[in-house]
Amino acid sequence: MFSIQSDKQLLLAAENSHTLKALSEQLREVLPDDTVIIPYPVNETGKPALKGRYYTVFSSQAICSICQNTDLQNHIDQYITGTPTLSGESLELLLTLPRDQEILLMSDSRETAGETAEILRDMGFGYLHFKLCYPGASPSFTSDTPAVTTGNLSFVPPGIEKVYIMGALLFDFGTVIRIMTHFHVPEQNIQYYAQLCQKKLFSFARRLADAAESNGEITETVRTALPRKGLYAKYHFDDIIGRHPSMIKIKHSAEKIARTDLTVLIEGENGTGKELLAGAIHNASLRKSRPFVTINFSALPDDLIESELFGGESRTGLFQQAEGGTVFLNEIGDMSLKIQAKLLHVLQEKEIIKKGGSRLIPVDIRIIASTSRDLQKMISDRLFRKDLYYRLKESYLRLPPLSERKEDIPLLIDYWLSTRFKSYKEISTSAMETLMRKDWPGNVRELMNTIRFALAVSEKDIITADNLPYSSVQTFDESAVWDPDACADPISLNILAAIHEINQRSEIAGRNRIYWFLRDNGIDLSEYKIRKRLAELSEAGLVSSTHGKYGLSLTDKGIMILENRKIR
Repeated sequence: MFSIQSDKQLLLAAENSHTLKALSEQLREVLPDDTVIIPYPVNETGKPALKGRYYTVFSSQAICSICQNTDLQNHIDQYITGTPTLSGESLELLLTLPRDQEILLMSDSRETAGETAEILRDMGFGYLHFKLCYPGASPSFTSDTPAVTTGNLSFVPPGIEKVYIMGALLFDFGTVIRIMTHFHVPEQNIQYYAQLCQKKLFSFARRLADAAESNGEITETVRTALPRKGLYAKYHFDDIIGRHPSMIKIKHSAEKIARTDLTVLIEGENGTGKELLAGAIHNASLRKSRPFVTINFSALPDDLIESELFGGESRTGLFQQAEGGTVFLNEIGDMSLKIQAKLLHVLQEKEIIKKGGSRLIPVDIRIIASTSRDLQKMISDRLFRKDLYYRLKESYLRLPPLSERKEDIPLLIDYWLSTRFKSYKEISTSAMETLMRKDWPGNVRELMNTIRFALAVSEKDIITADNLPYSSVQTFDESAVWDPDACADPISLNILAAIHEINQRSEIAGRNRIYWFLRDNGIDLSEYKIRKRLAELSEAGLVSSTHGKYGLSLTDKGIMILENRKIR
């Protein structure tokens, strides 16, 4: 659990004050105003006095390694290790460096100097001849030897005439997203940040085009660094919680699979965490800096799926948008035989044909697929292609239902209370016993929804069994007909509750956002059903479009009905 004073605090560990200043400014632009950033200069004296335990962010793997077995470890509640990257201005400066002579690369320590050199190589600057320079090192040089530093000039050897300051290494897009997610930054703010990054990099790419023409590697670096709206994975292996042997085995296997380029098939019931596992695999793979795109076959009609995946002559499909990255095909058991044939061609030939087109377009993507259906039975019933099944099953993971690992329930609840919900409430013994007895047909997603509801209705510091209204997380009959005179319609109540909660988060409650909100809370409704029910709720005077064309809110009548849990 977080200590009280560190709930909205971030302990930022980096090599020196210069880097800390740059990283703090980067994070200050995206985090809530009440977030306190505590700078911790690892290689300097005058470190802050720490009390309690903190959410800690290390500027790089080198800094994380330096801090192992130090006193800092006693003050870490949770931590992540950031991935450093260069700003556009730094890239532009590096293009001006000479390619035909050695260059001193200076840093505070051997570890950070080596890590910086590795980052530059990965970004396409391997053609530059760097010699590492740090306290204690004595590289040979002449007065004509150029030197590069991230900003600390105290390590520049006397006699060096050309010094290039490329600026501190900043956090990459994925690291910033992880930090924003931890502090519950609204999704619309995250999307805005992604668009801003994209605009900056496009602007820089235009300025860089002529200079980079002779170096294809840098052009590729700029192109693949562009974060596309929504095309990133939120989850990491640290987000997979469980001590049951089956979960330990799955996590261990998935971490190994992530390091390969194998196609992955994930099977498991609804709500077991298939998308979470897929995102974790992507973020632990060599493709982690590239896009992660998701398509849900249960939410879209067949003709729209083909257009979304393959694109048309005037638009780019998801396969092309994910170039170099990962495509997550969610609920492939709902895929038509026509799309199955097209997907098989993509897996076999690594190329696509746009809808209505004839030109073959090569694609470099990894496929991760998931399903909650019995694909082998579907093969027997001639509803799923056998050849596609074995193509997808290059590697295989099965997520167990929550009923098979009930001993993880207390662990999951404790983790959510301290991280996702930021709550200091506790679960009573009677409530926990009740939770342990339940079968959980909605699995982990249903459990999370139950805890969220219990937190909302409990008025004390402890959640009791009376705060566990399972009627709010039941599985719904999508074919139910709307009846304005019916009472306690579960579909309508949950749509109303979703709109209310989304508005409370200062987010726009559009159909797509409502769909994902309900899905994250164990309620599977198609967007078509949501659209139809929203029209009926609007006609009944329960919702209105007061937040713009796609933004919905509850009317006074809708709020009253939600509070009374009754549709009249």
